[in-house]
Amino acid sequence: MKLIQIHPRDNVAVALDTVAQGETISLAAGDLGKIEVTALEEIPKGHKIALTDIVEGGTVIKYGTVIAIASTAIKKGSWIHTHNAHTGFFRRNTSRGVQRPPPAAASSKPASRRRK
Repeated sequence: MKLIQIHPRDNVAVALDTVAQGETISLAAGDLGKIEVTALEEIPKGHKIALTDIVEGGTVIKYGTVIAIASTAIKKGSWIHTHNAHTGFFRRNTSRGVQRPPPAAASSKPASRRRK
């Protein structure tokens, strides 16, 4: 077994060993049923391969949940990595000198007298 689909809803599989460009692998792919996927490029061990076409802006699903967004169209059999997908979770805030308001002062009333 060279590929593993971790969750039945995943549209990617993980290479358990390096998959050569042009190599065709059959696997039972959960919700996708039994499929064949041909590597369009070398897939390094531990990396993801697309089990379906994914449109630009489409979701990359692994562990049954969205892990990334396709930054370009991804063809079935393509290597999925930072060149064609991004998480969007770590966008940089490049603004400088932005002041934040001070934290709200704690109430001076004892806890037993605060409104709930």
